[in-house]
Amino acid sequence: MGAVGSKQHARVPKASKLSDVYDDNENSVATRYDTLVSAFKTQFEGEKPKTIARSPGRVNLIGEHIDYEGYSVLPMAIGLDVIVAVSVALKEEGNVEEDEAEATLSIANVDGEKYMPKEFPFDHEQEVDVKSHHWTNYVLCGFKGIFDQLKKQNKLESVLESAFMKRVKKVMVMVDGKVPLGSGLSSSSALNCAVTVALMDAFELSFTKGELSELTCLSERYSGTQSGGMDQAISIMGEKDLAKRIDFNPIGAMDVPLPTNLTFLIGNSCAVSKKAESAHKHYNLRVVECRLAAILMAKHYGEDIEKAKTRVTLREVADLYCNKGDLWTALGAVRKALNEGSYTKKQLENDEGLGDLRKIFDCENNEAFNVVLQKNDTFKLRDRARHVFSEARRVHEFQKICEGQSPRYAVSGPIYEHWCKVIGLEPDVGVASDDPTKDFGHPMYGMGKEDALAKLMHLSHESCKTQYECSCDELDELVDAFMSAGALGARLTGAGWGGCVVAVCESDIAEEILADVKKSFYEKRFQSGVANIADETNLLFKTAPSAGAAILHYDDEKGVIV
Repeated sequence: MGAVGSKQHARVPKASKLSDVYDDNENSVATRYDTLVSAFKTQFEGEKPKTIARSPGRVNLIGEHIDYEGYSVLPMAIGLDVIVAVSVALKEEGNVEEDEAEATLSIANVDGEKYMPKEFPFDHEQEVDVKSHHWTNYVLCGFKGIFDQLKKQNKLESVLESAFMKRVKKVMVMVDGKVPLGSGLSSSSALNCAVTVALMDAFELSFTKGELSELTCLSERYSGTQSGGMDQAISIMGEKDLAKRIDFNPIGAMDVPLPTNLTFLIGNSCAVSKKAESAHKHYNLRVVECRLAAILMAKHYGEDIEKAKTRVTLREVADLYCNKGDLWTALGAVRKALNEGSYTKKQLENDEGLGDLRKIFDCENNEAFNVVLQKNDTFKLRDRARHVFSEARRVHEFQKICEGQSPRYAVSGPIYEHWCKVIGLEPDVGVASDDPTKDFGHPMYGMGKEDALAKLMHLSHESCKTQYECSCDELDELVDAFMSAGALGARLTGAGWGGCVVAVCESDIAEEILADVKKSFYEKRFQSGVANIADETNLLFKTAPSAGAAILHYDDEKGVIV
């Protein structure tokens, strides 16, 4: 697998100095770590951290809502991160009272007034209370994920029986996060990843980046959201100066250099996207709709209904039946296999012969899907599948352009020429209304690299807005504000339904664009109280590819060191 495979087998680095990880002012970063350690000592009665880990948020440049369908995405890690300090108190040997006491997992936050502390049993089999939506749920997810991975590796019993684990008295966790909540920059995954890395190190375990990416993806599902894996993979595998194409099955990361004359900007729409709390009508509903689309497509290709019901992702079906996964062939199949508009639950169960949908989604053992099916009676399948297949192609086109291939080749190519012949259209004339390639925005002959990348971002947002319906008024307004200010392209990033917009512009006018967007979008929100001007630097800013997860150790005299 080449460059992809080499990334997943590496280990999380142990940073020798803060500048290995951060581009920010090192003094301000050091102060933040000092504050974390001070809060740790205060909360845990003078105890000192054994290890500190950090893991960043991310911005997805293109490839929205396709990771859980098995398709590659193209994000980059950002400088905003979550840092976690951990220490393990061990029982005193021969102390009968301590031997009989139940070990605990104690979790606190530097901002203790806003994020209340909570204590759990030191029990990897305990359930996560998805109905509470308490911030510590994500910490518990990471804790459980470590033991799930050990079980997968057939090491769980030996680790639990080790002298170290048998002596655990109390695990202490202190958290500080700079990734804005509900922003679409993956604050929850940054927390889950940072906790997992810190606990791994504190427990004297070692997993590869690939293993960490997979286990954090799976463990975050304990929170009630059916995560696809992108957020965790880029948080673990991110690198300075490089975006990444994240692949799945198996998971891996490929370096993608970004044009040096372009700058990426992030703006927060000020509409909070509470992914876990609204999952039944947004994120998890889309997962259900995509699987139902995959099942009906498999049925269209002649699979008997029982076999079709075992299909999980759209990619699985496309790889089997659509010219070895050709995305344009898949789009053509969508038009034939799936009806326009919505299907009702009754239509799917009776007319399409799927039977009880709850059995397909194993609702007895999956409460997240059970809630989706309880609270929704209509499902849009055609539009969701169209978005997935077209967005998957845009990711590869974006990568090819970044790597130096001309937009004509990267965005068009021989398959486009073939489609033009099939539908009787001259390539340079334009795109017919019934041409399946219109979902990719072809043709783009003669476009420069910058304009082609921007066009792909624009098409991605339009697809998210109209086909996947994961945008909102605030996101659309912010996209328009960036474009009016002179950005080349802009799109929602993250799950959507709130959160952030990512825009791309020529580097020499980045500051002007930020000033214009502040005036047109944010000033009225500052005045109305929707946004706080004190948070301005976290609402609207330039960004660049940043480092991924790292481990640091703390020395009272020297500060953060290996």
